[in-house]
Amino acid sequence: MKKIFIVITLIIFAITGFAQEYNSIHELHYKEFGIKNKLPGEFDPEGKDIIPLQFDKSKRDNVTIFGYLPDWEYQTARNYLRYDILTHIAAFDFVANASGGLTNPSYWPWTDVINTAHQNGVKVILTVVNFDGDVIHTIMTNSTVKQTFFNNVKSRMIQYQLDGINIDFESLNTADRGDVVNNFMAELSAYVKSTNPEAEISFAGPAVNWSGWKFQGLANACDYIFIMGYSFWGSWSTTTGACAPLTGGSINIANTVNVQYSAVTQSAPEKLILGVPYYGLKWIARTS
Repeated sequence: MKKIFIVITLIIFAITGFAQEYNSIHELHYKEFGIKNKLPGEFDPEGKDIIPLQFDKSKRDNVTIFGYLPDWEYQTARNYLRYDILTHIAAFDFVANASGGLTNPSYWPWTDVINTAHQNGVKVILTVVNFDGDVIHTIMTNSTVKQTFFNNVKSRMIQYQLDGINIDFESLNTADRGDVVNNFMAELSAYVKSTNPEAEISFAGPAVNWSGWKFQGLANACDYIFIMGYSFWGSWSTTTGACAPLTGGSINIANTVNVQYSAVTQSAPEKLILGVPYYGLKWIARTS
């Protein structure tokens, strides 16, 4: 029998506050909390003390609990991570630039988190971010830049014994949301898996297809899509609303799963991970 749609996830982002296309909470938190001048880590920068994954808890338990850990939360959150619950920790963020280069997260390498995760069967995923549509276009379409990018992400993954790559590219130009990004993810996956067939390649996808996305093709191009199932309402909204409504209105979680991603939900539900918010919204509202 086909595995049921994977919905168990964790977001380790802090608190902030959709009837239109929007900036995701990843981008909003990055702009608000992101550390502009990256800070050095306390461990060997070459990562020589990092151990590989000792066993794969997600395959053993047949469940995925995937959480993003941003660098501005690292020093505090590392003391409270539930390795007994998590199956994946996404290290946020390796920032990609227009030349295909990467900037490591602050305090990198997180040797203590990686080793404890690996001892407990928890995978650690390299999360690459960019929120500029023009820069993303260059990375995906310029053959020299793309190859530089591929080399950099694979070498980082190997150097730090990481278990996969999550691409968090947002604000893509509409023309890049279909075949362009799908082909890019397929090429990245093939390139990385040529060295490490067990590496997991994933994409952080929007909750709503405002235009241009071909989610079935995107799912085919990588191991899974992490659906950012939150920030349906926020500071950009004209009315108050729930951060991640299960039902109600025209846009909600049920719509995301059953309508927006319907082709994938029906054909390959095991390729979807539904992200749920571990934060809430505080509204200051007035009557009209």
